[in-house]
Amino acid sequence: MYKPILNYNGDAYLPLRFIVEKTNGKVDYDSSTNNIDIEYQNTDPLKSEVTSLIKDENFHLLLNSEKKIYDSKEPINMWGTLRYIGEDEITITHGDPLLIYSIKDSNGNYEEMGIRTVLLEETFSPNNEYTSKPPLYLSESFNFQKSKMSSPEQFLQQTRKAWKLNPGEYTIGVRALFTQTSTNQNKELYTEIVIQVK
Repeated sequence: MYKPILNYNGDAYLPLRFIVEKTNGKVDYDSSTNNIDIEYQNTDPLKSEVTSLIKDENFHLLLNSEKKIYDSKEPINMWGTLRYIGEDEITITHGDPLLIYSIKDSNGNYEEMGIRTVLLEETFSPNNEYTSKPPLYLSESFNFQKSKMSSPEQFLQQTRKAWKLNPGEYTIGVRALFTQTSTNQNKELYTEIVIQVK
């Protein structure tokens, strides 16, 4: 069923339930509290064409990419995984996020995610994994820095799909920074993949 789009003062308004359900989500409305809950379950299969791995005595850090070469119109699908390979439970502390992504182009332009200086604790049992994807704001921030514009607002107003990477070669990296609590030893693991955008 067609649902109208309201355009008001340059902003587009869509019916929430319509847009969420069209993107494979579910909406629940509790009329007693006026709360709306939105839930998504990612059921897309994932297979990497490219994988990079670094390991130490307790962890494997993997960076995966669905493709080596992406069309500039398609989303870049990458994910990082920190996998515990030890035999006994281990506790680590880290900032937020645990996995920190970066982008570098062939001209040396570079952007890395910021880290919130909080102390979070994670306990890993054998074969536990921590997985995340690079957020879209990272490529948007990379493109803003590369644009040399002084104002993020100006950049976003003048740039369509500001998160899309322009054609070129990019090195996407992932870093895990944490402290192993039993030894108070700081750890840093880093790995990267080179991709092409055509």
